[in-house]
Amino acid sequence: MIVFKNILKEPMRFLLILTLVLGFSYYSQGQFLHTPSEIEQILSKNPKKWVFQEEKTIKSEEFSSCRRKQESKNYDKSLKWTSETYVFKTYSSKTTKKKIKTLLKDLKANKVKDEAATYAELAKLNFQDQNYEQAIYFKKLEQEHRNDQMMGKLLLAKCYHMLGKHELAMDQIIEAKIMNAFCVTAQKYPRSYNKSFDKLMAEILAKNQLQYDDWQLDPLYCMEVNGDSARINYQSEIWKAYAQCKAVWAHEKGYKEKMKSISNQSQLIVEEKESLLNALTAYLRLADKKGFEAFQYVGQALDNGFIDQLIIYELYLSKNRPYPYFNLENNDMASIKNYFKLAHCIPLSN
Repeated sequence: MIVFKNILKEPMRFLLILTLVLGFSYYSQGQFLHTPSEIEQILSKNPKKWVFQEEKTIKSEEFSSCRRKQESKNYDKSLKWTSETYVFKTYSSKTTKKKIKTLLKDLKANKVKDEAATYAELAKLNFQDQNYEQAIYFKKLEQEHRNDQMMGKLLLAKCYHMLGKHELAMDQIIEAKIMNAFCVTAQKYPRSYNKSFDKLMAEILAKNQLQYDDWQLDPLYCMEVNGDSARINYQSEIWKAYAQCKAVWAHEKGYKEKMKSISNQSQLIVEEKESLLNALTAYLRLADKKGFEAFQYVGQALDNGFIDQLIIYELYLSKNRPYPYFNLENNDMASIKNYFKLAHCIPLSN
């Protein structure tokens, strides 16, 4: 499997994309984006409006908490799902087989009020009885009945794992990881759920001779608006460049309308792309790049056509921020899953 760290061994290829990024104008997928100097020129037209303050002691969590207060909650609520946490427990019951038999009898006699709920219960009972093939069968029946392919990812991952079908298990656990931002269980019990989830994912990846590479892209800035002025706190020149671009998008009159014409992509993607490219330029200018290794991955994602997926996963889904334009019917899951395998699954250390 090709991974980012292997790609990074090709320095000339990386330098090529850096040279392109440092040009007077960015051109990415048909989009003309503004350079840091152009962004600064826009800001300079109204200097009293912007107050930029470097904060070296504020932690990542504090920046994130500050930004969350400003964020829109506008996303497709129908994507919410509840995970099957019972797969984390190991227990058996003398009555399990009897319950399965009774439900199957009622199902055959058309005595059940909710077929989908019955399929879900049969999937759970068969899993607990270690009948993993049957658990998969009934979970897929539930998916079809509800017309919902997102539910059951965790159960299917564990079943395939127990059956030794390691690639199928990996696909399911990665999809469940990607959708954590929409998972009611993960949001309600983040610490306990993520601890059990990460343990299972590590086991499944190990069976595929892989391990999870938990690098993160954490924007270290926050913007607070007060009347006609805005205060932007940031950490490092990299995130200042990012925040400057964000400030223009958020508060420069007519800017969003102007940028609509450059792409048929969502404005959110174009905004993040322009902001990241400004940050990447600032990264390249740093003499000491220690602590900012994530921007090597940003450059590689750009070079390999994964920049949209990086934005959606690293800046939204991995932060438990539902991406508002996530579309399961538009191949979003497949492309982000491919990105995840490339960016976060690395060969198992000896």
